[in-house]
Amino acid sequence: MINLEKVSIIVPFYNVQKEWLYRCLDSIINQTYKQIEIIIINDGSKKNYTDYLYLYCKRKPEIKIISTENKGLAAARNLGMENANGKYMIFIDSDDYISERTIEKMVKVAEQTKADIVTSHIKQVTSSTFEFNKSERYTYCMLNTGTSKTEMQKLALVGLSYAKNKNGFISCGPCAVLYDSELAKSFKFPEEIKCLEDVQWNYLVFSKARKVALLNETTYAYRKNLNSITHTWSLKMVEQRLQSLSLLEQTLENNKEARQWLAIRVLTSYSIICECCSYTNELSGIHERLKIINNIYKIKNWRILEETNIGKNWNLKYKIKRLLAVHGLLPIIYIFIAKIKG
Repeated sequence: MINLEKVSIIVPFYNVQKEWLYRCLDSIINQTYKQIEIIIINDGSKKNYTDYLYLYCKRKPEIKIISTENKGLAAARNLGMENANGKYMIFIDSDDYISERTIEKMVKVAEQTKADIVTSHIKQVTSSTFEFNKSERYTYCMLNTGTSKTEMQKLALVGLSYAKNKNGFISCGPCAVLYDSELAKSFKFPEEIKCLEDVQWNYLVFSKARKVALLNETTYAYRKNLNSITHTWSLKMVEQRLQSLSLLEQTLENNKEARQWLAIRVLTSYSIICECCSYTNELSGIHERLKIINNIYKIKNWRILEETNIGKNWNLKYKIKRLLAVHGLLPIIYIFIAKIKG
């Protein structure tokens, strides 16, 4: 490839275990595509975590570490974008890792098609031993932003995580995606919210893209973090989820075409709230848990789930979950499952 374009790789880092951090950075350092800059945002990690981060990065001039006080993932990504100098950029979470040919193949597709965005598939993993396809061959397809606007909105809002295939899933977040840097920098991640901030940002960026390409293979291994905000069962998490959902609804307020996919986000948020209230130690007894969930349903506008045409294009899993939510059965099921698990 002649005149290689620089790619900025942004890695937010906060108290990630040494094994997973090193696996992530090894996968970046060993990329077949060498015209890269690696920007690690140390988001206020504790000293022992920071020490082994600096130990790894010693004598690696391609890595730039920016340390800051803890402000959250959105702020870390924004700071990374501010310091990115590449024509393209990609985000990688510091406990995940990528195929050695990820950047090479994505840049080739971007240059061949003049796409503003190149997205790809993610595999959820439980260990650091997952093996990618190492072949130099690749295929891609174009996602037409003009005639398939609804499909683009679906991809940006819910990805294809509800329709997994052998390659994994396509996320609605910014990972496993190569962005034109100028386009990506047009928007900032909302720092005032603690979840769904990536979905809101991704929707805005995808909406402005002229061309989007899909690389038809798995490029990214995602480790599910059971200590993340999604899996920390506290009423504070419920409050943060409601705040984030409100911002997303405001962003999509005048977009009727996107309501099908906004409704999936609403349903997913309601399910997480039901699950949280079922497991949190801040509540006790079935009656109290049901009361809190029912009160949340009353004060929050979940009525989008009751609209006539909502769900017609969903898969069976989400159709069933929607019916259970609308008829008030979903929280009972979550509470019952939590009680069985003890």
